Amino acid sequence: MGVLASSVLLIPMAIGAVASTEPAHGALKVTAESAFGSAFLGLVAASSLMIGAALGIYVRAPKRVVAAIMAFGAGALIESLAIELAFGGAEALIAEEKLPPLVGWLWVAGGFVVGGSVYSAATIALDNAGAAVRKAS
Repeated sequence: MGVLASSVLLIPMAIGAVASTEPAHGALKVTAESAFGSAFLGLVAASSLMIGAALGIYVRAPKRVVAAIMAFGAGALIESLAIELAFGGAEALIAEEKLPPLVGWLWVAGGFVVGGSVYSAATIALDNAGAAVRKAS
């Protein structure tokens, strides 16, 4: 599917995203300018996928560059997941358990510290058991 086709499919979503509601009536208010602006931004965002695919097909990058790009992507994914989990956990502790915000965030931070410590201890234990000596790929 081309960039234009995927952008056309995103237009209803863009209209929904830019539609504003009037508090009194709850009616949608969509202007042509906001719809076309959203469609343009969708086209720009979707074009990055096609540019990346073309670069991947036609440009041979060294393994070190590919590894660096993949490591960045993995780190960004893990960071976004951690932020989402931390915010959701703190929000639940504050709203449902009626904890003060600082205490809720301290519980979340403590959970991350304990989780990181368990992960590090497991990594060290596996390395000592021979997991560090493996076939290089």
